[in-house]
Amino acid sequence: MDEVLHPNLVEDIEKLGSLIKDIPVAILVTLDENGRMHSRPMLTQQVEFDGDLWFFTSEGSHKMEELDWNRQVHLIYEDPKKDLFLSISGTAVAVRDLEKAKTLWRPNYQTWFPRGPSDPDLMLLKVEVDRAEYWEVVPGTPNQVARYVRTRLLRAPFVGENVEHRKIDLAG
Repeated sequence: MDEVLHPNLVEDIEKLGSLIKDIPVAILVTLDENGRMHSRPMLTQQVEFDGDLWFFTSEGSHKMEELDWNRQVHLIYEDPKKDLFLSISGTAVAVRDLEKAKTLWRPNYQTWFPRGPSDPDLMLLKVEVDRAEYWEVVPGTPNQVARYVRTRLLRAPFVGENVEHRKIDLAG
């Protein structure tokens, strides 16, 4: 994302980055040629979030075939200990960039890509985030499950007043 951003958009990107940074695994959802969803866990590469998310993948993987049909993807992040949930949609782009791969490389990736960042099967998957939605319990409030149980015992309606819920549009 190289263009000059509106101040609110900068804040939104910073907020999303702060929410995602401690959640290493996302569930990536793609669509196959029949419109059926397919989900799989993906390790998010830890770089400063600028509106794009990065993943390593195999060039011959089924997800790459699905992206030939439809590049729209959905990512789900969750950190139940923090009562934090994110739903992110965007456009996936396959990238072959040795310098970027070297920057993102960690030794434990050798298991999947034995030749290192220059492995001919290694592809980068960049997700250009269009929209995001998150639910986050405001720090210092009781756990949502405990609040739910308490409200059920008291037969009072469950109210999520201590939950920050926002929708963010990065597409403009």
